Order: sequence, then C-alpha cells, then structure tokens
Amino acid sequence: MRRWIVACLLLGACGGAPSAPAPRLPAPRVDAAAGVAAPAGLPSCARRGQQPLPARLAAARQGSAVVLAREGSRLLAYVADADSHSVHTVSIDDRRELGHTRLGGSPRQLLVLADGRVVATLSDGARLAVLEPDPDPTRPLATLCERDVPAEPWGLALSPDDGRLVVTSAWAGTLSILDAATFATRRVVPLARDPRGVLVDEGGVAYVSHLVGARMSMVDLASADAAPEVVDLAARKSSPRAQLADMVARRTGSQGYALASVSMPARVGGEASLRRVLLPMVSVDPGDPGRPSSVYYGPPFDGVPKEAPMVSVVDPERKEMVTPYLLAATETTFARECLLPRAAAVRDRTRSLLVTCFGIDALLELDAWALDPFRAERKRFDVPPGPEGVAVDETSGRAVVFSQLGGALTVIDLDHAATRKATIDLDYRPDPKLAAVARGRQLFYRTDDVRISGDGLGCSSCHQDGRDDAITWATPLGARQTLMLAGRVADTQPYGWEGDRATLADYIGNTVTRLGGKGLAQPELESLSAFLLALEGPPAPPARASDAALARRGRALFEDPAQGCVTCHAGSASTDAAVHNLTQGSLGFQSTTFDTPSLRFVRGTAPYFHDGRYPTLEELLADDKSTMGHSASLPEGERAALAAYLRSL
Repeated sequence: MRRWIVACLLLGACGGAPSAPAPRLPAPRVDAAAGVAAPAGLPSCARRGQQPLPARLAAARQGSAVVLAREGSRLLAYVADADSHSVHTVSIDDRRELGHTRLGGSPRQLLVLADGRVVATLSDGARLAVLEPDPDPTRPLATLCERDVPAEPWGLALSPDDGRLVVTSAWAGTLSILDAATFATRRVVPLARDPRGVLVDEGGVAYVSHLVGARMSMVDLASADAAPEVVDLAARKSSPRAQLADMVARRTGSQGYALASVSMPARVGGEASLRRVLLPMVSVDPGDPGRPSSVYYGPPFDGVPKEAPMVSVVDPERKEMVTPYLLAATETTFARECLLPRAAAVRDRTRSLLVTCFGIDALLELDAWALDPFRAERKRFDVPPGPEGVAVDETSGRAVVFSQLGGALTVIDLDHAATRKATIDLDYRPDPKLAAVARGRQLFYRTDDVRISGDGLGCSSCHQDGRDDAITWATPLGARQTLMLAGRVADTQPYGWEGDRATLADYIGNTVTRLGGKGLAQPELESLSAFLLALEGPPAPPARASDAALARRGRALFEDPAQGCVTCHAGSASTDAAVHNLTQGSLGFQSTTFDTPSLRFVRGTAPYFHDGRYPTLEELLADDKSTMGHSASLPEGERAALAAYLRSL
C-alpha cells in the first residue's frame, strides 16, 4: 500500500449556488390517528399499528444501504437491495434472513425513524417510501405512503430533533428538506452535480458529498433562503519527480458516495470536543488538458498516482479541509488501494472510520483521528463482491456490511474479527437483466487487476455506475472528456471520440490497452459489452408545465434545419453514427475527425465538447466561433428554449 504523508494546510471555502424558494404547500389537514398535519390530498404516513416497533440505535440519524434496529435484545438489520427492488429483514444474532419486502422501485438508502418506521429512497424514480415493520418480522413491511421528490433520490438523514428529514437527489442535483412528521416538502435546494451522502450536525447544518468535483456542500436547515456553501476538497501533490506545473495544479476528485462525522479530542482549556466531517473519496490528477501527455489519461506516474484514495477531513467551524496535500513516498503505483470507496460509518468508542471498497471487495478499519485516515489503516476484512453499505452497533462492537453484487451480509466482530466473522446469504432475486450480465458487471467494478490497467484503475474509476466523472483528461491526442455510458451506447456505434472502433468490445479492448492493461480475453470483453448495453440511463425528472412549454419551443428550434442541430444529432439515438472532420480555426484544435456523441441525458454530463471547454449548455450554444450549428445567432431567449429541450432528452 502506498505510504504517503499528508501535510496539514487549510484551504478557504467558496460560495455556492443560490437556493430555490420554498415551495408553496397545499393547506394541511389533521390526521386524527396520527395527531399531526398531512398535506391535503396526500395519504397519511402515520402508523397503522399500536405495538412497539424495533427501535433504532442511539443517535443513528443517517441513512445507509444497511441500517440496524433492536427488537428487545435481538439485533435486526434492514437491507436496501436495489437489484431485487426489495428490503430484507435479517436477524444478526440468529444469522438468518427473517423477511423479504418487495417494493415498487430500487431502494438505495434506508433510515429508521424514532418510532420504528423505515424510510426508503427509490432511486429509479422520484419517490421515497415510508414503511412500517410488522410485529412479526417474518412478514413484509407495509408501505404507509410515498412522497414525490426530485429525480433519483439517494441519501437520507434526520436533524438532531427528528423534526426534519433531508433527501439528496443525484440526477436532479438537489437537497430536499421535508417535515419529518408529515413528509411534506418544505424546501428544495439546488446543489452541484451528483449529490449522494448526507448527514446533519447538532447545529442543524446538512453536509452533502458529491460523486464528482471534489466538493462538499453545506446547507443550513434553519434558514429559509440561505444559499448552500461549498467546501473545496481539491488537493495538491508534492513529489521530487513532478514538474512544477503539476505540483501547483489543484487536483479534482470523484467517488464521493458517503460521509461520516467523528468527535475529536477536547480542546485545551476544557472546551467542548471538536467535530470533523470525513469524506472518503479519490483525489484525481487529470493532467493539463492544454498539454498533451505521453500517456493516456493524466500525467505519467511521478510518485503520486493520478487517482489516489484519500479521506477529506473537514473542519465544520472553519468550513475548510485540513488535508490538502498528498506527498510521494514510494515507487509503487498501486497495491490493493480503495479506489472505489462506497460507504462509511464511524465507531466512536475506538475512533474508527469504517469504509467499504468496491473493486477490492473489502471493509477497511481506519484511524478516524488521522490527518488522512486512508494512510492510517488498522485492519481490513474481505467481504463478498460489491460492499454497498455498512452499519455499526456500538454496544456489541459489530460491523454489518451489505454486499450488493454478492447478495449477502457480513457480520464482523471488530474486536475479535480473526475468529468471529459470519456471512449471511440473502434471498437475492436480482432483475433478470442484471442477472444475465453479472460477469460483466463484476469486471466493470474490478480494480487492482493488471489485465485492465497498469495503475490499479477499473472501468468504474472514470465511469461511476456507468456514468462519467466530469473530468477532461490529458492524452497524447489532446484533451478528452469522459463520456457517460449508461443508456447511451446502444445504437451509437462507432465508438470513441475519434469514432475509430466499430464494436463496443473492440473499443473496450482498445481502452484497456491505452490504460496499460495486459488485456482481457474476448469472452470478458463481450461480457463487459453486454453489461454496458444493459445499463439504463438515469430517471427522467418530473416535468413542470413551465419547463415543458419552454422545451416544446426548444424542440421546434432543434428540428428547424436552419439551426443545423439535426444535421448530426438525428434519430432516436440523437446521433448520425458518423465521424466529421473539424478543422482548426473554427474550433481551435488540429485537423481531425470526431464521432457525433449521443445527446441522451446531456443535462447531467457537464462539461461539454470533446475537450470539456463549455461548462454549461448555455455557453456551448452561445459560442459565435463555433461552426457546429447556428445557435449563436439566436436571441438569448431562444437559446434558453433550446437548452431546455436538450435537458429534457
């Protein structure tokens, strides 16, 4: 394992985007059974039974793919199985599954409320569900109600007073603040791309991780209109082998699925203990897009790899990161590093940070008080493929890990793990389309495999869950942006920015070669191709009347031959499946050919163009130096309509 030293410098926070106004809610009605107000016209989420339900663990107010509750002396786990559209109820003490609840969507995170009800985010739509466990845990959980939220709800957390429930929506890029009694939406806050994990501190501030962009958002739940603040998590590297330009460059980041918080030692003078927010992620150096690299995707190895796991440690009071440097200390490029961190939890008694790692299928126990806990590993435990979630029972000292790809739970006694680790197989019934591509799916998430890359990366290092890392990479051919794959590869051949690969398997094989991998066998390439073709795109956001009207106007402009859009972006796949010669002078690069990319799901794939030169669709459409179409000549309002249509694709 790389043994880097992490230097401690403080970076300043930067401002965030403006928030949306609080939505106007219908007049409330009082549910007599619950004694609380519920939005008019919506079903009540109140409990139907009277018997006590399994109790959540103390202070467990953050969602996860696996959450724990106590039924008397028995420890239970609820498991969000997105593949099977199910929630499993498992007895940890008896090491067996008790019940299985089929849902109408893919649950990503669960959260146990103070009265024992369970909330689930259903990521393949725009809903969350409130569930009531049956007094008999072998019976399914009852769905009490569902509530609409922005597209692809993911993370969950409660405020310390249990009064507000917050929900991140990954595809919509929002944080929804709900009344935890009625589940009415009080405010929707726009955030940067791909928000995922969320927690709320004692002061009522929500902290949100982002899958891309090396950032953490902070939202004050008590404020009705304050804009979110953004903590910059960009790091720098230091290496005697690196060029000065590379050392002063700010690295970006990815894989920000989860975050946790930990109490630090008390300050001198007896003041209250400090809190730190811990965000496991991957620090990324894409190289200088303006300077062609001698290797593909980033600079050559100079002591600090282009993708390096790190835990960004954030001081909430200063709103700053305290771990902004990675120092080279080894010639080893990789060795079973956690390059796909997925879930996190803290064990306060031993000040341990537990992180699950896709790719190497492991749970790492780290020192949560270290400047970078990834550089202070205590133990690691092998688990079944795809560890999606982790929860800790402080009382018994056990960690429970849910492995999505393996359809299993692993129960680890953290104090006696060498002799006390058990695997519980779940009633895992994945969607048949996923089951048919299981081999390719596991290959897609594999890291530390010399057949795939020469520096430990996997397919999902750049294409998280089949999407994109929002990064423009330096390559020998110039700057190249990572393309989203999910829902965009079928019927869009040829492949690659240069359009030089006729089949998906051929393109994957070529990518492996460019990554320095030793190569995959043809059956493995075909398995990966099948998996990518089976990947569905993100859920469509709910249409609003104003947006729909603007998008209709934009569609008319898009289809108008005078604008030139449909000349290349034609048909259901929005591509003419052709390559075009684009000359220097109009677009600023050497004469070469580029494949027409699909415009499916373009709203969530910024930045734009092969070299990522346009941060937004508006800037792309307004460039009067571009010869691709004639949108720059349109009035600003017409360009806004065209952008609205593109965002609807």
